[in-house]
Amino acid sequence: MKALLVRLGLAALARPLLGGLGAVLVFHRLGPRDPALFFEANHRNIIPAALFEQLLDTLAADGVAVVSLDEALDRLAQPRPGRFCCLTFDDGYRDNHDILLPILQARRVPATIYIAPGLVDGTAPLWWYALAQAIARELAGERFPRPLTHDLLATIVEGLHARVTRVVISDLQESTFFANLILEKDGEVISIDARPSDSIAVALRCNAPLFVAEKLLTEGAPQEEPSEEEKREQLRKFLENLDPEDFGKYNP
Repeated sequence: MKALLVRLGLAALARPLLGGLGAVLVFHRLGPRDPALFFEANHRNIIPAALFEQLLDTLAADGVAVVSLDEALDRLAQPRPGRFCCLTFDDGYRDNHDILLPILQARRVPATIYIAPGLVDGTAPLWWYALAQAIARELAGERFPRPLTHDLLATIVEGLHARVTRVVISDLQESTFFANLILEKDGEVISIDARPSDSIAVALRCNAPLFVAEKLLTEGAPQEEPSEEEKREQLRKFLENLDPEDFGKYNP
């Protein structure tokens, strides 16, 4: 129903009914686009500082209070909590201190930063960056004196007298892609569940082809904007199916 209201341009009218009590906005990094990053997903982890400040301006203009997680819990216990949101940042990148902190201090806005201890003491790698670099180096034909993890996997497959025949990006569930690494050994076909990024890195080392399920290519296709007549018909059907008791659930 929310998607329909957005397409009809009526989302603001239904906010009291469907808007929820609050929101938690999740971020990673602030700063300029890094040309050294290979994966588009890693680029999406970074937003420009100006865009983040624009978001804060928009929240303030719309009367949405930015609160701490503790205050969010307190508000949820109140009968009329008001509109609010929380800001969280994952992984504790240096730019959280150098770029984010001055913005928060200047605007007196709270935020929660989640930091994995292994990232602080250097025992846990930033594997999503390391994986992107591994794929980029393979595409560039770079070689290292000692094998990296994906080189080792390819060597193990070869040592077992098997071969990687293909990689299939097979599904998308809750914004997460799934893949299968397809191996063949002595006439037997073996399917191994793996992250798409790892599968691609191994496939590049084994010169194996990459396939994507057709449904994944069509599900993300842009939809045509409905005509005014279609919008009116959709709105009529939506209003006909509304339960009057739904409006009693909202107390202004």
